[in-house]
Amino acid sequence: MSKKDATMNELLSQMHKLEQELMKRSKKNTLLQTRVDELEEEIEERKMRMVGISQKFEEVRRQLHNMEQALVTSEQRFDLLLSSTPDIFCQLDQSNIITIINDSVKKYGYKPTELIGKNILDFIYPEDQRKLSYWLNLFKEDTWTENFEIRLIHKNGTPIFFEIRSKIMQVHLEKQRSEKNSSTSPFYVTVCIARDIEDRKQIDNNLLQFRKAAQTMPLGLTITDIEGEILYVNPADAKMHGYEAKELIGKNSQIFSPASLKKKMSFQEIRQMQALTRESQNLRKDGSLFPVYLTSDVVKNPDGNPIAIVTTCKDMTDQVFAEEKYRGVFENTSSATVIFQENHLISLCNSKFEELSGYSKNEVENKMRWYKFVSKKDQAWMMGYHKARSKGIGNPPKEYEFEFVDRWSQKKIMLLKVTMLSESKERIASVFDVTSLKEAEDALKKSEIRYRTLFESAPIGIISVSTNGQILDMNSAILKIFGVLTIEKMIRKNVLTFPSMVESGISEDFRTCFEKGDTVISERLYVNNFGETTYIRYHLTPIFDKNRVISGSLAIIEDISQRKKTEEALRNSEKKLKELNQNLRKANASKDKFFSIIAHDLGNSLTPLIGFSEVLVQCVDSLSKVDIVRSAEGINFTAKHLSDLLKNLLDWSLSQSEKMDYLPIRLDLEPLVANTIRSMQPGSDSKGISIHNQIRENSYVYGDENMIATVIRNLLSNAIKFTDQGGLIRIVSKKMKKSTEISIIDNGVGIRAEDLPKIFRIDTNYSKIGNVTGGTKEKGTGLGLIICKEFVEKNRGRIQVESKLGEGSRFIFTLPNQGIEDDFLMENPFIMHTNGK
Repeated sequence: MSKKDATMNELLSQMHKLEQELMKRSKKNTLLQTRVDELEEEIEERKMRMVGISQKFEEVRRQLHNMEQALVTSEQRFDLLLSSTPDIFCQLDQSNIITIINDSVKKYGYKPTELIGKNILDFIYPEDQRKLSYWLNLFKEDTWTENFEIRLIHKNGTPIFFEIRSKIMQVHLEKQRSEKNSSTSPFYVTVCIARDIEDRKQIDNNLLQFRKAAQTMPLGLTITDIEGEILYVNPADAKMHGYEAKELIGKNSQIFSPASLKKKMSFQEIRQMQALTRESQNLRKDGSLFPVYLTSDVVKNPDGNPIAIVTTCKDMTDQVFAEEKYRGVFENTSSATVIFQENHLISLCNSKFEELSGYSKNEVENKMRWYKFVSKKDQAWMMGYHKARSKGIGNPPKEYEFEFVDRWSQKKIMLLKVTMLSESKERIASVFDVTSLKEAEDALKKSEIRYRTLFESAPIGIISVSTNGQILDMNSAILKIFGVLTIEKMIRKNVLTFPSMVESGISEDFRTCFEKGDTVISERLYVNNFGETTYIRYHLTPIFDKNRVISGSLAIIEDISQRKKTEEALRNSEKKLKELNQNLRKANASKDKFFSIIAHDLGNSLTPLIGFSEVLVQCVDSLSKVDIVRSAEGINFTAKHLSDLLKNLLDWSLSQSEKMDYLPIRLDLEPLVANTIRSMQPGSDSKGISIHNQIRENSYVYGDENMIATVIRNLLSNAIKFTDQGGLIRIVSKKMKKSTEISIIDNGVGIRAEDLPKIFRIDTNYSKIGNVTGGTKEKGTGLGLIICKEFVEKNRGRIQVESKLGEGSRFIFTLPNQGIEDDFLMENPFIMHTNGK
């Protein structure tokens, strides 16, 4: 093979290898392309997902924005509700402290800022505080309590009834977050809504009084609110209208009114209404009309605003006479009578009608219509009766009252009796003038109402009793005195045999009133049915009939327990005032004695001081060194005595003016006594007196450190002053169950037995000069022991002295081992602090 061929073959071989390599790479590229396609699809899919997530995020953002807007709107509505509602809304923290309250409290004399930060119980009537605490502590999260009543105290001190609901709600407050931990802690608040029910309570009380009398009265009685809603209807009224009483409660009173008479009264009309009496027509359940005689009056609250309307109703149907009048007796009847046709044209009238109307028969008959003589206010319903009677619809009344108008437009209340002649369809109407009768009835009713109102509203008890002792009538004020809940329980009881009246002697006073006809006035203790003892004052006045025979007695009974308590309190005050005056006289005497002590002690101290100083001033050049030293020692001694006097004077002054701070703590007696001994070492050393501190270490007492140090210093100073040269003073202690006894014992000059009662009294000042060996004469200030007594007693201890003349003295005082709080816990070991320690 030639070189050229070999080269060609080599080239072909290389090309073949290259081709194979390209094929391999082609396959790899194909695989790579496939992977690229897959990645592109995956990227596209992720893009779609990102678009979806972005859309979802945008939707969430919009929802969040809407929620924020809704929250703002909700907060605005909530603020508007709080500012416009008459109810009191408040929020309490877990300690019942008011954190939020609306402006409704202004009505009760408070500003919201006055209440925020205060405990709600501070504004609740004391007797209701436990009830409110009970309901507030009922832990039912997000659940409203039942309605309950409490009394809130108006700023002027008046208790006002409120109806309250409360709910405990959980609020999450963020704690301080760390990098590793973040959490929220539940925090509970109480939300309270309080509604003023004072008016409602007043209505309830009024309704209760009405209900007692209304259940059995023959007249119909209806009580409505000012909107006309029926609150109460008695059995007679319900039966009169064809209903059961329970069917009418909650209905509007216009259910009784025919369409032509339905009219809603304005608030101003209701407010001005006073004992409105009228004749009208009412509607029965079956749709029939019947005439009624109505009396309405308004019940007002203390502010003069109407809160209810009371209406009595009398059915006038039975007063209609059904008899047809015969024409033969028409003219001779004593009543004004007319016969009129279906179109109301009067065809006949009698002479009485001429007198009544002022028109002659010629002017009336076949010329004038009947409704000409009826006032406009009564024409409509009378026309209704006429049509119903003509068509035989329902049962229109045959007798009723209306307002008659005569020729001169004068109006009179007339009673109309009407009968329809079946054949001719004419009506016979007899008219009776009942104006005087109505006026008399109205006057009688008003008089009865005034009497009953006065009787019921009287603040003192009133009872009416027959001669045999039976209670005939009584007002509600007597209930509390007798200790009964309802008047019915006392009516018909006998005052001559009623046990509590017999025991108190009231029955005997009634007998005296009945037998002698005398007015009896008396005061007695009375135990009522509740077991309560009250002091009552009563007037028993006999009632005479027209023949001057005793027919009963009227008793006026008043509970004067409070007056008696006031009188007793006044007597106690007078007694305390007398005691105060006596104490004041004693205080003045003590003050005079105190000034006397100060003047005497200062004078005695200053005299030698002046003497020694004058000697030094005038004779210093001629005095020896020994004389100068002796004079200086005298000045020094006197100055120290003055210093003691001034210290005691300052301590006594502070204690009397109560300006000295009392700061009791737990004290170790041993170092306190040791420090005091060291401070007085120069005085004891100068006399060669040994002082032994025999108080053990860790002898703890409870008291004010400064006061106790003053007591020990004064007692120790006295012991040094009145102990001979080379004497001995011991300070010992003895621990008892509740206190520690500290004694300062010396072998000094002692005290005479007759002087022992004087040493702790300022009014009998005791001051002694120490006649001790060595020629030294020392004198006490006179105040030291008085201050000791006051300071010991201030620290809940006592002080006493034992002494014999010439043998020495032992001053003993006690201090408590524990503080007041510790004593309480020792006696009550099962009571723990609120922090659990």
